[in-house]
Amino acid sequence: MHPWRSTRQKNSALEEEVRSVTAQLELLTAEAAEKDARIEALTTEIEAMKQSIPESASIPEASRPVVGSQLVFGHYEQDNDESNGPEPVEWLVLDVQDGKALLISRCGLDVQSYHSEQTDITWEASALRSWLNDSFMKAAFSTEEQAAILTTEVDNSESQGYSGWHTDGGNMTEDRMFLLSYAETMKYFPEESDRKCPGTAYVKARGASVFGGNCFWWLRSPGLRQYSAADMSSDGKRDYVTVTTIRLCVRPAFWMSLENGTF
Repeated sequence: MHPWRSTRQKNSALEEEVRSVTAQLELLTAEAAEKDARIEALTTEIEAMKQSIPESASIPEASRPVVGSQLVFGHYEQDNDESNGPEPVEWLVLDVQDGKALLISRCGLDVQSYHSEQTDITWEASALRSWLNDSFMKAAFSTEEQAAILTTEVDNSESQGYSGWHTDGGNMTEDRMFLLSYAETMKYFPEESDRKCPGTAYVKARGASVFGGNCFWWLRSPGLRQYSAADMSSDGKRDYVTVTTIRLCVRPAFWMSLENGTF
């Protein structure tokens, strides 16, 4: 075989390989262009679908509490075992209106006297009011949680107390934490069975009066005498005791904002 003929065959083979690789490259380029076009079309379709979704449906509304339901908020000692830290607090939802909810603890959370001295007193000047809005609130709620607790104008007028006692409820107050009045208790807990309040292991250890698992709990309204305050007995009946009594439980209440994102 002549040398020129061998070289020609080699060149022909190389040309064929170049044509094959070129064809493959053109095919890949065409496929890539087709994919790019498909991606662009899908992107346009997705954007169109987004535009067609109503604004109200784009972000579903957060779940809101309803009257009669329970929710967990804050922490407080309840099992009387401080080594495991405070337990989550359960609250009953009493009312929901205008982006806020009225809550009351499901259980009696602590044992405190209404006031430190045996004297004529109203909710405004009581030691229990000060304790709730300072020591208790700081102990039970984080800074973020406290931001959801609203300042409320609390009605202490005669209409909020038991009509048969004719004692003075005092001035209106602005509180973040408070106790229910007698009238509010009758409104939100119309049946005696509704007013029964469980006592935790912690309050039992602190000397609370607990019968059948339920405790006596303070109201903010005055009792029969100005040096007494109203309360609910363990069986859900109206009662009153002198303000220095230390065997009653505290059942905090407050209005929580549903708009700040904490809940």
